[in-house]
Amino acid sequence: MVARTVRHGHAAGDIVRAVNATFTALEKRVRESRRVRAGQEVKPHPAILHGEIVELEPELGYGFLRADDGQEVYFQKDGLVTGAWADLAVGARLRFREQDGEKGPFAVDVAPAAA
Repeated sequence: MVARTVRHGHAAGDIVRAVNATFTALEKRVRESRRVRAGQEVKPHPAILHGEIVELEPELGYGFLRADDGQEVYFQKDGLVTGAWADLAVGARLRFREQDGEKGPFAVDVAPAAA
């Protein structure tokens, strides 16, 4: 029966259909894989938090703030994105994003809180 199918050209058509189906399935898996990877590459940004400066070492370029949830967070002059470092003082309100560091949480994207 196989010889007869080959003689009439059906086997060649079956092979072409099988190859096309295989490539279609592979293309679908590649698209799905790209979607998954694209989702993993999107990094969610930490929430914007608010707090008050409780310690400031202006000459050394760092300080600590107490977030509204009570946690103390380290911040540096380099983390200040708006405002002037010289204008900061203990008691000033800041907004920031918290990140985990080797020695504990630290603030990034630090800016004076809007009044």
